[in-house]
Amino acid sequence: MADNNPRRILPYEIYENHIRLAVPADAESILKIYSPFITDSEISFETEVPSVNDFSERIKSIVMTYPYLVCVVGDEIVGYAYASRHRERAAYRYSADVSVYIEPSYHRKGIGKELYIKLFDLLREQGAYTAYAEVALPNDASVRFHKSHGFQEVGIYHNVGYKHGKWLDVMWLEKALGEYVEPKEADMNITIRLAVPDDAHDMAEIHMRSWEVAYKDIIPEDYIREKNAGRPALWERILGDENTTQYIIKKDGKTAGMMGIDASRDEDAGDETYELMGLYLLPEYIRQGIGTQAMEFAYSKARNLRKKDITVWLLADNLNAKRFYENCGFISDGGTREQEFGIALQVIRMRRVL
Repeated sequence: MADNNPRRILPYEIYENHIRLAVPADAESILKIYSPFITDSEISFETEVPSVNDFSERIKSIVMTYPYLVCVVGDEIVGYAYASRHRERAAYRYSADVSVYIEPSYHRKGIGKELYIKLFDLLREQGAYTAYAEVALPNDASVRFHKSHGFQEVGIYHNVGYKHGKWLDVMWLEKALGEYVEPKEADMNITIRLAVPDDAHDMAEIHMRSWEVAYKDIIPEDYIREKNAGRPALWERILGDENTTQYIIKKDGKTAGMMGIDASRDEDAGDETYELMGLYLLPEYIRQGIGTQAMEFAYSKARNLRKKDITVWLLADNLNAKRFYENCGFISDGGTREQEFGIALQVIRMRRVL
C-alpha cells in the first residue's frame, strides 16, 4: 500500500550552531519545557504529563517523517518546534500542523521566530503547501506571534475543549508555504530523511547488500566480506553523531536505500562545491526512479546552501554508476586517484554544475 504522506525530503542542518534536529534522547529536556503548559495552563489540551519514555517515543515517531527542531543555548534546550500530520485522509497529505514552545525565560529573544523560519524551510522542501496552527483562546500573544509570521485566521472552534473547569475555544490559523501548483504525484511514496541511530541496522544492510551487487567482479570478494563484517558497528558509530549528514531513503514505508551529502572534502574544492558521499540502493529497488529522486534532493540541498556544483567519486570500472551519473548531468572533471580495495583501483571524480 502506498504511503499517503508526501514527506519525501527531510533535510537537516545545524543552524547558526544552535538549532538542530531533535533526537529521542532530548525527551527529558523538551518535556521540562512542555510540562508547565500542561499542568499550569490551557495552552496544551493534554491533561496529564507524559512519561519521558512515552515522550521519547513521540519524538521518534515524528522525526521518521516530519521536522522536529530544538534550539540549544550552551548545553540547554530552550525551545522546540515541530510539524505533524494535519489529517489522516490522503487528500490532506500536502498540509501539516505546526507547534512551537519556548522556555519562558527565553521569550522575546527571537528563538520562536528562528525555529519557525527553519521549520517552514524544511516543510517547503518536503513538499508541504500549507502550515496550520491551533491556538487555545484566550492567548493574544500566540495569535500575534503567528500573524507576524504570515498566518491568517481561518476560524474558531467554540467550546471544543474542557480543561481546568472551563470550556475552551480554539482558533485555527493557516500559512501558505508557497505557490499552489500541481504536486508531483510520482514522489508521494518516496521519503528521504535524516538517518537516526535506530536506522543503523538498515543502513548497514543497505551498505552490505549494495556492495555485494554493485562491486561484484570489481572489488575482490574477500575484501567485500571483510568490510561488510564491520558495517553494523560502523553505522552505529556514524549515526551516534548528531551532526550526521547521512539520509535514509524509503519507498512505501520500506527501506530502499541511503545517501550521504556534505561539503566537499577535496583539497582543491572551494566553498561553493557540495559532495555526494555515496548513494546506495537495495538491489530490489534499482531502476525504479528512486536514485533520480534522491539526486533531486541533493541538488535542492546544494542550491539552498548556495552551492554552485556537486561532485561524486566513483570507481572507474563501475560502468553502471558512471552511466547513472551521466544521465543525471554529471561529467568527468579529470580528477583521479588510486584507492585500496584489497587491490589498487582507480576512482574518478564527476561533477555537475547546478
